Amino acid sequence: MLRIKTVRNISATLQFDHSYPWPTPPSDSDVLVRVVQVDGVPYHIEEAVESLSYEMSIGQSGGIAERLTLFEERLLHYTKRCINDCSGNGRCVNDRFPPVCECDDGYSHDDCSHVECPNGCNGQGACDSQQTCEVDVITGERSCVGGTSKCACFEPYYSADCSLQPCPKSYIVLDDLPVSVTLADIEGNYSTFGPLRNVEVKLTQTADFNEAQGTGKRFKVAYVEYLSSTAAQSARDTLVANDWMFLPSTGVAHLAISFPDQLRARINRETELVAEMFDKNSLDCSGRGACDYYSGQCYCASDFFGPACEYIKCGNECGGHGTCDYLTGSCVCEDFFEPHIHLGCVRKPFYLPTTLCEDRALDTRVNPEGSRVSPLYLSCFLGVATGASTNASYCPLQPLSSSSSSSSSAGPNACYTRIESGSLCNDCSGYTNSNATLLHTTADTYSTSLGVTPYEVVKGIGALPNSRVTFDLAAMRDRGIPFSSFLVEPGIVREFLECIESDYACEKPNPQCGAWFEVEIDGETRWKGVVNSHHDELKFLISETDANLTLVTRDYNPRYWLYSGLSYGGGPPPAHPGVVLPKLWCSGSAWVKARFM
Repeated sequence: MLRIKTVRNISATLQFDHSYPWPTPPSDSDVLVRVVQVDGVPYHIEEAVESLSYEMSIGQSGGIAERLTLFEERLLHYTKRCINDCSGNGRCVNDRFPPVCECDDGYSHDDCSHVECPNGCNGQGACDSQQTCEVDVITGERSCVGGTSKCACFEPYYSADCSLQPCPKSYIVLDDLPVSVTLADIEGNYSTFGPLRNVEVKLTQTADFNEAQGTGKRFKVAYVEYLSSTAAQSARDTLVANDWMFLPSTGVAHLAISFPDQLRARINRETELVAEMFDKNSLDCSGRGACDYYSGQCYCASDFFGPACEYIKCGNECGGHGTCDYLTGSCVCEDFFEPHIHLGCVRKPFYLPTTLCEDRALDTRVNPEGSRVSPLYLSCFLGVATGASTNASYCPLQPLSSSSSSSSSAGPNACYTRIESGSLCNDCSGYTNSNATLLHTTADTYSTSLGVTPYEVVKGIGALPNSRVTFDLAAMRDRGIPFSSFLVEPGIVREFLECIESDYACEKPNPQCGAWFEVEIDGETRWKGVVNSHHDELKFLISETDANLTLVTRDYNPRYWLYSGLSYGGGPPPAHPGVVLPKLWCSGSAWVKARFM
C-alpha cells in the first residue's frame, strides 16, 4: 500500500502487486496497480478510482516514479471536472476549486440539470424543473416525467410565473353538498368566520341524473355572502384546504403540468354557480373597482371602499350628524337631521318664516314637567312673514329636491296648517285684511308723564271673524318638534289704540264688543265662549296621539247696552232697544300668545 498526497491537498491510496518491482523490466509492465481511495476530488470519485486503476495497470511500464507522475496528471484532470460535467447544459469554470458550472439560459441547479421556470415562479410556487426517468427491468423501456419548466403555484397565486393573485371576494360558494344539508346547517357552520349578509341554498343535479336508472346524482350548492371580505377569505382558505376548491397540483412540482387546467376548471365552476344559479355578481372587486392582480388589491371607485370594495361611502360622511351604514351607503341621522344622497345628514327644513321660529323649533329642551323650555308660537306655522296675512293653507313639507333621498310624494302630513275659512295674520291685528299693525294689548296703567298709553306688543294670530284654522300636530311631530300643551289668551282687537270712553278702559269687558272662540282637538271641542275684551290664559294638554288642533272664531253681535239713550262708541243711537249697535272699533279677534309648550 502506498499513500500519496498531491496538489490541492488531494490524497490517494494505491495498492501495488506484492512482486513489484520484481521481476525486472520489461516484465514489470504487467504489474497490477489498483487505486484504493481518492480523497479531495470533488466530483466523479467512483469514475476516477475505476479509471485511474485501469490506466495505472494496463499498458503502462516504468518505475514507480514514472507511474506516480502519470497518476498525478490524470488525477489533476478529475479535479477540474464540474459536477456531472454540467449535464451538457453549461460551461465548467475550473479556474477555482472546486470547479463550478455556468449554466446555459433556461437551465439551473449546480449541475445545470434543471430547467428553469419563468422568473423562478417568483418564490410563490413549485417549479417542475427536473426530469425523472425510470427503466422497466423487463422491457428496458425508459419513461420520463417532469422537467416541463412549469409552475405549480401556491394558493392563491396563479399565472405562468405565479406572479398574479385574485382580489378578495366577500362570498364563498359550496359545491356538491349532500341533499340533506339545510340552510340552518350552512348558517351555523359558516357564521363562525364572521357575520353573514346573505345565504342561499339550492338543489341541483347532474345532466345524466335519472333516479329510476340510477345514473347521475342530485346535490346541493350554497352561496354564502359575508359582511366583510376578511371573513369570507377566512372561510375560503378553509375550503381550499378541505373542500372542492382544493387543487391536487397546488405546490407539487411534478404535477405542475396539470395546474392550469385544474385552476381554470375551479374558476369556471365558481363563476357558473355564482352567476347562473344564484344570479349574483362574480366580478372582481364586487364590480365596484379595478383589481391589481400583481398585488391582489382592489382600487375602488370613489364611492366604495374595503378590501373587495364591498362597502359604500355615505355622502359627506353624514355631515357629522349621523352614523353611516356602510353596507347600504345610507346615513342614520340624528334628531332634526335627515339623509341626503350627496350632503349626508342635513338639517330637516322646518320651512318656518323666520330664523327665530327655526331656532325655537330646534330647541327641544323640556322641563321636568315635560313642557318646552322655549315656547313655539303658532304664528310660526302660517308660512308668512311677520305682519303679513294669509287665507291659504301652508303645505311646505315636500322633498328637499330631486336629489334628496326623501320620498317623491309629500304624504298625508304635508301641511302645517289648513285654513278652512277666513283670514289670519302673523303677529298682527286681525281687524282687516290690510291691517299690518303689530298685535297689541294695553297695559294696566297709563304713563301720564309722556301723555301716551303704553302697549305690550305680543306674538299671536290675528283672526278676522268667522275663521277656522287647523294645525297638523302629527306633521310637527314628524319633523321632530316636541310639545305637550297648548296655551292661549283669546282677545278682542280694536280698531284704535286709544280708548274712546275713559269710563270704559280698553282692558275692561264691554258688552258691545265680543267674538266667539272655540278650541277643538281632533274634532272634539275642548273650550268655547264669548270674549268681550281679553280672556285669562287657557291651557290644553296634548297627548302623543292627538293629531289636529283647530281654532275657530265667529262674529258675535251683542244686544244694545242701554245708556241713558245716548250713543256709545261713536255710533248713532239705536232706533229702539234691541237693535244691534254697529261696532266701529272692536270687530276683530286674536289668539294672543298662542304657543306650544
